[in-house]
Amino acid sequence: MLGKGLPENLAGFFAAVVVKVGTGQREGGFHGVGRRAGRHVTIVAYSVMVLRALEAAERLAAEGIEAEVIDLRTLKPYDAETVIASIRKTGRLLVVHEAPLLGGFGGELAARIAQSEAFAYLEAPIVRLGGADVPIPYHPRLERAAVPQVEDIVEAARRLARLEV
Repeated sequence: MLGKGLPENLAGFFAAVVVKVGTGQREGGFHGVGRRAGRHVTIVAYSVMVLRALEAAERLAAEGIEAEVIDLRTLKPYDAETVIASIRKTGRLLVVHEAPLLGGFGGELAARIAQSEAFAYLEAPIVRLGGADVPIPYHPRLERAAVPQVEDIVEAARRLARLEV
C-alpha cells in the first residue's frame, strides 16, 4: 500500500500516477511537470531534489522571490517544451541534481538549453547545483554535506534571481 513505511513527504512524491513519458502530461490531460508556478527563476529538478526545490521555493516566496519548480519526471526523453516555456517566463535557470556536477545530468540539460531557442530568453547564466565530486558517503551527516540541501538551493536561486551570479 502506498505510503506504508515511507516518510510522509515521500508518499506524495511517489504517488501512483500515469505520466506520458517525456511530456509531463498526466493521464486525463493534466500537465504535471510544473510543480509550482513562479516568475523570477526556474528551478529544474528530478527525484528527491524536487522535494527540496519545492521547500526552497516556499522559503524564497517569503522573501518575495517566486520560483517556478519543474519536475522532469523523465530524463530521456526530457520535457524540453515545459522547460523552455518556463525559461521564457522567468529568464533564469537553476538546474538541481544529486549527482556530481562533473558528468551529472545537469550538464547535459544546461548544454541542451544553451543549444536551443531557450538561450535567447536567458537573462543570466545557467546555474547548476549538484553533488560534490566525491563518492556519496553512507553516514547521514556526510551525505548531507555531499548533496545539495534546501539551504543550498535557496542561496543559489536567490543569487540567480538577484543577478548576483
